[in-house]
Amino acid sequence: MLSTRLPHISWPVLLFLLFFSLYVFTMSGAIHYGDEMEKYRVAQSIVERGDFTFRPTAQRNVIGIRGRTVSGYELGQTLVEVPFYVLGKLAYTIFPVADSNWLTMLWVGLSNPVIMALVVVLFFKTARLLNFHPTIAVGLALVLGLSTIVFPYSRSFTREPLLTLLLLLALFTSLQFSKTFSRRWLLLTGLTLGYLVFTKFIHGVVIPIFLLYIIIVIFQHERQRNANSAQTWLAIARGVLVVISPGILFLVAQMLYAFARFGNFTSGLGGLPSNPIDAIIRLLPFATPWEATLGLLFSPDKSIFLYSPPAILGLVGWYCWLRVQARDALFILALVLVEFVPVTWRWDWAGGTWWGPRYLVQITPLLILPIGFLFDAKRAAQNKKWTLLLGGLAAIGFPIQTVGAIVNDRDYMDATGWGSTLWGQIEFVARGAIDSLVIYLVPNGFPFHINPFGILLIIVILFLAGLFVTRWRQNDTLQSLQVNGLFLT
Repeated sequence: MLSTRLPHISWPVLLFLLFFSLYVFTMSGAIHYGDEMEKYRVAQSIVERGDFTFRPTAQRNVIGIRGRTVSGYELGQTLVEVPFYVLGKLAYTIFPVADSNWLTMLWVGLSNPVIMALVVVLFFKTARLLNFHPTIAVGLALVLGLSTIVFPYSRSFTREPLLTLLLLLALFTSLQFSKTFSRRWLLLTGLTLGYLVFTKFIHGVVIPIFLLYIIIVIFQHERQRNANSAQTWLAIARGVLVVISPGILFLVAQMLYAFARFGNFTSGLGGLPSNPIDAIIRLLPFATPWEATLGLLFSPDKSIFLYSPPAILGLVGWYCWLRVQARDALFILALVLVEFVPVTWRWDWAGGTWWGPRYLVQITPLLILPIGFLFDAKRAAQNKKWTLLLGGLAAIGFPIQTVGAIVNDRDYMDATGWGSTLWGQIEFVARGAIDSLVIYLVPNGFPFHINPFGILLIIVILFLAGLFVTRWRQNDTLQSLQVNGLFLT
C-alpha cells in the first residue's frame, strides 16, 4: 500500500500541501485593481528604497505630505507581502526577465494561496480543539477549502485571506486559553487582534467581544478555584492588560505610519486618507442597512448562503452547539454578528465588483465550524442524514467556487460594465473567459492550454489527493467510527 512506502504525514501538513497546490493552480498571478497595486507598490518601496511613497498609478492616487504619492490603506498586508517581494527579487537575480515586476508580482501573488492554505489548517486545528473526531475535522476542512467563498479569494491580492486567518487565529488562541488558562495564549490573542486591526482598522469592532469572552472565562475559572472578589478582579485586570497591550503597540505603529504619510496621527488609520471617524460620519447617510441585510442573506448576487452553501447547515449546528456549550456558542455568534452588522451599514456593502459577499469572507470559517456539533457518536442514523446533507451542500458549493476561482472579476467588469455575479460569470466561463496562471485559452486548436508548471501541479495535486485518501483510510483516523456515520469523540 501507499501508506507502507511513505513516511507518516500529519493531517495539518497534508492539508497545507494539498490546498496550497490547488490554490496555486487557480491563482491569477497579476494585479488587477488599484487597491491591490497600492499595497504592492508600498511593499516594493519598502524593499527598494526603505520608503513608503511610490510613483503614481493609473488606478488611484493619494497625495501625502510634500506632494508625494502614498497609500491610504493600513500597513498590515503590505508587511506580509514584503518577504514575498524579497523572494521575487532573489528569483530575478537568478532568472532575469524583461521586467522584474513580472517575477516580484508572481511571488507576492503566492502570499494569498499560502495564507488560505494556512486558514484550512488552522480551521482543522480549531475543530480538533473543540474535540471533533479527526475525520469530522478533516471533512469540514475540505468543505471550507473547496465549497465556500474561501476558495475563490485564495487567487487574488485582496486582504480577505489575511483577515480570515487572523480572526480565526484569535478565536483559536482564545479557545486555547479557555482550556489551559495559560497567559501565553492571552498574549497570542492580543498580538493577533492587534495585527488584525493593523491590517484593517474597522475590524477593531471584534476586540470588545474577545475581551468580554476572556473576562467571562477568567471569572468562571476564579470562582471554580474559590478565589475572593479581589483576587478575581485582579486576575481579570491582568488578563485584559495582556490582551490589549500588543494592540496599543500596533495602534502606535499605525499612527506613526499615518504621520509619515499625512503629517498627523489620525489620517489613514482606517484605510482612507481622512480621519476614520470623519469618514464614517460622511458616508453613513449613504448606508442602506435593510437592503444590505437582505442582499447579503438572500440576493442572487451576494448571498453568503449562495456563495457558501454549507453555511446553511452551520445555522443548525450552532443551535446544537448552544445546547452543549452555551458560552462558546454565544461567543461565535457575537463574532459573526459584530462582523456582519457593520457591513450592512457600509454604502458599498456589496463589496464592489468582487466575487460574492467580499466583506463576509473572514466569517466563513465561523459559519462552517458549528456543523461539527451535528454529529453524535450515539446516533448513527442521524449522523448519516447530516453527512448526506453536508455532502449535498458541498457538492453544490464546489462548482460555484470553481467558477469564482478561474474567472477574473476585472475582465468581467471591463467586458460588461457590471460587477461580478454568479450567473454572469458562469456565462463568462462558458464563453471561454478563463484567468489562471497555468491554464489559458489559445486562438486555435484545442481551446485550453496548460503550461508545463500547470501539468506538474496537476501531478502533485493528484499525488497528494491519493495520499489524502490513503491517510483517510488509516486505522488511526477510522478506529472510532461507526459503520453508519461519522461522530465526535
